[in-house]
Amino acid sequence: MAMTTASSPVTTALWQRSAVELAATIKCGEASSRQVVQAHLDRIDAVNDGLN
Repeated sequence: MAMTTASSPVTTALWQRSAVELAATIKCGEASSRQVVQAHLDRIDAVNDGLN
C-alpha cells in the first residue's frame, strides 16, 4: 500500500514504518508529523470495524 502526498510519493505506507523510520522520515522532510498521525488515524478507520 502506498501513500502519495502533494509534494512527494511515500513508497512505504507511513503506518507500516517503525518509530525510528518515522523519525527519520519527519526529520528529512519526506512527511510531516501531521501526515504521520493522519496516516495512522486513517488506518485505524480502515480496519477498526473488522477488529472491534
